[in-house]
Amino acid sequence: DREGIRIVSRPLSTIAQDQLPFAVRDDAWWMDGAERAVRAMAATGRLFQMFDVAEEYALPEPSTPKMWGALASKMRAEGVIRPVGFAASKRPTVAGSACRVWRGAA
Repeated sequence: DREGIRIVSRPLSTIAQDQLPFAVRDDAWWMDGAERAVRAMAATGRLFQMFDVAEEYALPEPSTPKMWGALASKMRAEGVIRPVGFAASKRPTVAGSACRVWRGAA
């Protein structure tokens, strides 16, 4: 358990969304867990993409991919993370397209 985030042995991102409990697909619930995960990742001092956060903290996919952008924007506005560049995305479904790289702002 990392700062209140339940770690599972299998990433939830590998489970079909229709197999997840309803609460997992709730946007407010997802955003709360995702914010905690970003704060924890930012505290490591490592460079990361949002996919790294999803994998390391076993985050399920949100109801819409736009939630990832909303999450990054919110965390940036709150001074939790700062952009440091771009790299090929690690997310297997996007064929290496350009992706923002982040670092904790503290």
